[in-house]
Amino acid sequence: VNMQLNTTTVLCEIELVTRWPELFGFEDDDVSPPPDLDTATVADFFGKHIHLSLYTAVVLCLLQLVIYGLLRLSGWKKKGCDRVSLELVCFMCVTYFATIGIEGYYFRPHPDDFLFGFDRVACHLGKMMLGYQLWNLAAMFFVENMFTWQMAIHHTIAAIFAHIGIFCFMHGFASYFFGVIEGTNMVLAWIDIFKHSGLNKSMPNAYNVIRFVFAIAFFFFRTVLWIQPCYHALETMFSVYTDPVRGTPRHIVATTIGIAGTVVVTGLQVIWGAVIYTNFFKFLFSPSSGNNNSSSNNSGKKASASNGHTKAKGSRKKAKKE
Repeated sequence: VNMQLNTTTVLCEIELVTRWPELFGFEDDDVSPPPDLDTATVADFFGKHIHLSLYTAVVLCLLQLVIYGLLRLSGWKKKGCDRVSLELVCFMCVTYFATIGIEGYYFRPHPDDFLFGFDRVACHLGKMMLGYQLWNLAAMFFVENMFTWQMAIHHTIAAIFAHIGIFCFMHGFASYFFGVIEGTNMVLAWIDIFKHSGLNKSMPNAYNVIRFVFAIAFFFFRTVLWIQPCYHALETMFSVYTDPVRGTPRHIVATTIGIAGTVVVTGLQVIWGAVIYTNFFKFLFSPSSGNNNSSSNNSGKKASASNGHTKAKGSRKKAKKE
């Protein structure tokens, strides 16, 4: 009996390892892949192909609530606790996206048609990313000081891209735009965790190191590596307008949305990059905070000494008059 139980356990473990894609919903795309944009119906757009996205959004909300409750039970103050719980969930999500994206973009064959070909990893990333962006959009209205117009635009465009991307659109680029570049957000999540938990004050050196790593990662992934996929994507999308085979009405609409979204997101990258690089160079070349603190302390001591000296002079003058 023990031998039979052990054998059954080993077989179950082997089955779980060999069928791991099914645990994350990949098998749905193999059995019944989403239709092409030209043949997709309203029921396809809002039916079974986005069930995983909705489940993802709900699970992320529940996970954030659980982490929030654990932090509160451990003695954390209410202020900043909601943002820290959100950033911890963000870190888990973007780590998952970056891992799958790097494997899919650099170590797997791409579809022959980068724009309208099917790739199951890209399809899965689109479903998960849609759920992630829906959760982010909802969280912006409930987490304190979370809402900004730039981030609202960013999350909305990403959600639209992800939704359209489920249906065989930009699958050749999805592993990069939905996966690889999320590696920078892994570091950004910890910057926000430090900032909103007060660790940036208790551990300033670690906080500065994380900021330094983020600036380097942003420059590498979202500036240097961004150029080639972005140019390739725009070039491929513009070619649809002159292609009689692929230039169907739905493809042209999706391509127009894709071009507009790529340009807007690239513009946001430039704006964020300017802010990040400015702060980065200020951090590198400005005097250290320690020197500033010591100089302010010295100036304070000088000011107090001069005030004392002035008071002493005034008291001596009063004594002479008396």
